[in-house]
Amino acid sequence: MNAIPATDQPYTLTARPFADPAALVGRWVRLRQERAEYVGVLVHAAPTARAGEWEWTLRTPFEEVGGTGRPSVEPVPGAGQAAPAPARRARAQLRAVRADLVEFAPAGDTGLSRARDLAAADLDQLEWELAARP
Repeated sequence: MNAIPATDQPYTLTARPFADPAALVGRWVRLRQERAEYVGVLVHAAPTARAGEWEWTLRTPFEEVGGTGRPSVEPVPGAGQAAPAPARRARAQLRAVRADLVEFAPAGDTGLSRARDLAAADLDQLEWELAARP
């Protein structure tokens, strides 16, 4: 039992990591907004007219997600850092999407070939970013 009143106990604020979203455009990030968490390539981030709020677009392995607000953005942790699970999950999803597009996409379909090329480019970029981090 603790004899210190609850109001006198020290409170340590554990803030979520925050980086300037505009500085991470074009990189693999983990983006948290409200209760949602996304992992993907940050395609667009621009401040809105409201103070501290951002308009953003993120390309995940399956879809493109957009929103506005105050997101918490951090680079996807590498294999040597804590919590590499988002990177492993994104890598597995991209490999699966790329394999499906290679196997099932008709030869002349430009939309699906563009999606296949994006998946391959995103996978290559993720591999390079993870290799660059210790």
